[in-house]
Amino acid sequence: MKQKRILIVANTTWNIYKFRLNVIQLFREKDDQVFVASPIDEFISYKEEFPSVIHIDLKRLKRDHTHPINDLLSIFELKKIYKSVSPDVIIHYTHKANIYGGIAAWMAHKKSIAVVTGLGYAFLHKGLINRITKLLYKMTKGIHQKIIFENEDDMNFFIDSKLVQKERAGFVNGCGIDVDDYKPVPKKVIIQNADSHL
Repeated sequence: MKQKRILIVANTTWNIYKFRLNVIQLFREKDDQVFVASPIDEFISYKEEFPSVIHIDLKRLKRDHTHPINDLLSIFELKKIYKSVSPDVIIHYTHKANIYGGIAAWMAHKKSIAVVTGLGYAFLHKGLINRITKLLYKMTKGIHQKIIFENEDDMNFFIDSKLVQKERAGFVNGCGIDVDDYKPVPKKVIIQNADSHL
């Protein structure tokens, strides 16, 4: 079987470290070549576990920064990366990556998947950002081969709001968690801690 080239894109390396290592592991087990594109932060330490992953530092895609010129430059930065890496498929996580990365993938003629992990600030608060985000999703809804949701209510909201075509929408029951990292706390401990604060 031919080795595939998979590119994962997110707005922080923290996002990769906390939530996407299981996805990377899955592709590595299939012997696919994995690339990750995200702004480098201290969580680049994930590379110690996956030394074969090629990490590309994004300079323009900022989680908490919105500026039309910078956002436009983000699209061209991503397009250049997509042309250079020439992945078989690009998997985008987070709204900015979904929108700007989707446009870049369309410009570079690459297959693209968007993953909506939650609605977040852009949808939960009314205002200009809410309206712009909805408009951009409407403009780019035909770009992605698939838009995957981790919450069925979010998927239905996107379909009802005409932000995605129903046939392109898919649902998975969350991305999972590392049970070694997030262990349940016994009920007795929770009650004791609550009592100590009374």
